[in-house]
Amino acid sequence: MTDSRPFWALIEILTKAVAILMQLTRCYNYATLVFIGTAVAFRLAGRGWGTKMLLSVFANLFAVIAGYIFNDLEDASEDLINPYKSQRNVIAAGKLAESYGYTLSALAAGGSLAFATFVGSQAVIYALAALLALFLYSWRKVRLKSHAGADIMVHGGTAGLLFLAAFLPNHSGGPVNADVVLVALSLSIGWALSLVHHQLLDIDHDRAVTLCTTTVLLGKRGSLYLAYGLVVMLVILILILIAMGSLPVVPLLTFVSVSAAVLVPLLWFTRKDRTRAQIEWSQRLAFNAGGIVAIVVWLSFY
Repeated sequence: MTDSRPFWALIEILTKAVAILMQLTRCYNYATLVFIGTAVAFRLAGRGWGTKMLLSVFANLFAVIAGYIFNDLEDASEDLINPYKSQRNVIAAGKLAESYGYTLSALAAGGSLAFATFVGSQAVIYALAALLALFLYSWRKVRLKSHAGADIMVHGGTAGLLFLAAFLPNHSGGPVNADVVLVALSLSIGWALSLVHHQLLDIDHDRAVTLCTTTVLLGKRGSLYLAYGLVVMLVILILILIAMGSLPVVPLLTFVSVSAAVLVPLLWFTRKDRTRAQIEWSQRLAFNAGGIVAIVVWLSFY
């Protein structure tokens, strides 16, 4: 009888490796948004969804992955003092050596540039700009994430750069329409809003490690006002884009309704003893469910 133990041992090793990679990249936080942003770029450029769009998606996705890994590497020593962050950060938790982390970050950056090469020279330029922004955001010798105001602008601006990396190589030439600028601005505001949200969750930790983030500078009340302002700006921009015919209404409403239908019950049932992990898990599930259903609707009817 054949001994199956080596096979199952290999499966266990591979499962753990995949789990560590998922925790290291946390691509479930942003993969759907990257796909949607790239798809909108191709729609505005008048291009269909095909191989070139997938190459753009992977170029942008690997750029963000490189940034996430590098950020965790640079934050590892500080995350050790926070019980939640020390377990979320696989470097701080001791699940992956720093040398492997830097290697994986470099490979992801190289993958981004490789995919961008097949899209066009402009895609490579914007991918390089995005990678540089993400590097300077986290690198301890510069660490723009510790400079109030700069953290919001760099984090949000990276989304705009990645959108342009997908749009410009496919643009037929001539002046760029206003709707392209408004979409890039909307994505930047959305990413900036997500950063404010996470900074509010981390504000006590950031104060403890003397990070001068925007929320630390403004305080909780001031940061909430900033978040409300960003939400208002985002809604106004989306309404303008809908009126211009640049965003399809049905997929957008599908995203909002499905996300709300998933998120509200989850937050309601955990309202008495809700942990940060439950909040983030609920948000991820709701956002990805809404995004995936919206993409299916978009592909089916547009």
